[in-house]
Amino acid sequence: MSTLLKNFVKFNPLYHEVCSDKFDLDDLFDALTPSDYDDYSGCSIENLRQGGPLFKALKSFCELSDKTVNNAIHEFGEIQLVTENLLTHDLFTSRIESSLSDFKSMTPMQFFDLLMLIRETTWANQFITIFRTNYQLIVRNDTGRLKAISIVISLFSGLSAVFRFVTPLLVTFVLSRCRRQAQQEEPSEDIQRIGGSRIKNLIMKLGNKLSTIMVTLNLFENVDKPHPPEEELRTQRRMTRVYLFIVILTLGIITWITALTYQTKTISMDKPTFDVYKSLEQLVDCPCANVSIPYHTFIDLKMSFHKVCSSDFTDLHSDWMAMLYSSFSHEIKSEDNVITFQRMALSHFQALRVICETSMHSAKTELSLFLNSTFYSTSMVELDVFQKQIDATLLNFKSHSLSSNYIHSLELIRGMYSNNVFISAFGTNWSPVLRWEVPNAKVYMQPQQYNMSSCNCATSKACVETMKLRLESRSPWAVPGMLSGCLPLDSMLESTLECLYDQTCIDKISDALDSSIRYTPLIADHTRFHPINIMKLDNITNQFFIEKWSESVSFEAYFNACHTDKCSYTISKRFNIGYISSTVITFYGGLSVGLTLTIPLVFKIVQKCLLNRNTRRVVSINTS
Repeated sequence: MSTLLKNFVKFNPLYHEVCSDKFDLDDLFDALTPSDYDDYSGCSIENLRQGGPLFKALKSFCELSDKTVNNAIHEFGEIQLVTENLLTHDLFTSRIESSLSDFKSMTPMQFFDLLMLIRETTWANQFITIFRTNYQLIVRNDTGRLKAISIVISLFSGLSAVFRFVTPLLVTFVLSRCRRQAQQEEPSEDIQRIGGSRIKNLIMKLGNKLSTIMVTLNLFENVDKPHPPEEELRTQRRMTRVYLFIVILTLGIITWITALTYQTKTISMDKPTFDVYKSLEQLVDCPCANVSIPYHTFIDLKMSFHKVCSSDFTDLHSDWMAMLYSSFSHEIKSEDNVITFQRMALSHFQALRVICETSMHSAKTELSLFLNSTFYSTSMVELDVFQKQIDATLLNFKSHSLSSNYIHSLELIRGMYSNNVFISAFGTNWSPVLRWEVPNAKVYMQPQQYNMSSCNCATSKACVETMKLRLESRSPWAVPGMLSGCLPLDSMLESTLECLYDQTCIDKISDALDSSIRYTPLIADHTRFHPINIMKLDNITNQFFIEKWSESVSFEAYFNACHTDKCSYTISKRFNIGYISSTVITFYGGLSVGLTLTIPLVFKIVQKCLLNRNTRRVVSINTS
């Protein structure tokens, strides 16, 4: 039986009073926003400090929270509570409270994950805000880039062939041994004859006695006539022989049929232990009192991530990041607007950190959601079937469920940034251009071009080219695997981590950026993502940077969570001595009574028929 949770669970969320009608955030926005908001000269950080845009953002948070909670409540209400029987009040309350607890904890977590993904990707791309709170804009005029019978027959055929070959040999061997033994034991022949004659006489006496008993046995003796006539006595003895023949023949047939017939028996057990269940697993049927079982009760699932996400290359407070920031600070002040490693490396490694953190956080959230979801079973599932079901569920989670939400959200956000022409402060996708240097001149946006002007950011977000490291004494050096493009996040996703595995590459970067620190490269043998010079960061992201899964499934924990109170199993077997004996005795009782009544009657009828026949024959002879 199943029912939707919305039929008996109702929600009435109460939000923070700042999101209530008490505060009209639109009015606050209008009141605190200067009248010259549309004027470029008025869009300064001072206006932001007056609070108008902050209340606009606050209203957006309130509306987004309300929509998120309402959607989550709707999805929760469509979940079905599945039970085999009506639950007790305590069990019902426990299950509902558990579901509500998961709902209340996971809904804010999912909301926060999406919000964090948007915030982090926005930060990584360093989009320009009209209030110039993150960057000060300086406009340049520059551009940049799935049997029993057969067994018996087969066995009979095989044994027949074997015995056909072996029997003559055995007979020949036995006869030769007997002849040899007879020749060796001729002196004791008289003793053997005496012993043999005694056994023979004993057997003959026993046979004669049995023969006498069978000849004189009378089961139809008339107690009222202890000395009946000889003819009647012979008739009674004949009836006895017929009786014995029918009884022996019938009981023999019944015994044989009964012995070959399978008998079934149902056995019940109250509160069986796991060891008892395991010994009878193939036979026993155990209904579950707890039909829905959270996966975390019997599955221990963990994951380890790519080493780059815990290295100095993604740590904001590491010497590596400090070196890149120092280089960026120097480059941003120069008049040269050429896109080089010195200028763009900081944004790319910040993007790498964002991708690592959001991927790992999303993976952990999805794992928590999966482990808190339920496994439904009305009765205990056999171990092999259980293992196959869990393996299929885990495979589906790892390959589909895990990646769908995060990857789709990331693609949506990236597409939104590109389609809405968000401008990066790095000037990697669009750059402002002044046609005339006059007061209040219009600023025009010009798309950046890459790959020798064959691709521009107005028509494609996938424009990338090799990132060059500027060297003092030589021409720029192409950093292996590193690409620059329209947005730092997009171009980093198209890059590989090849350089971070090469000590020479890292040292060359360190030397070019005037750093005396020697950084330790990643170890290629510690990753499964190969080959490292081809594996794009986008492919690693699609697999959440997961290097290895560690999983443990406990069938005993599943049995305990099932809370089975009673189990039953049916056994079928042949050659049951007790069943054969009871059947034969029961049948013999009825057969004996029937034969005792019918045999005398049949004999009387036969005798009467014979008497009539003889009488007619005598009359016929006398007449003739």
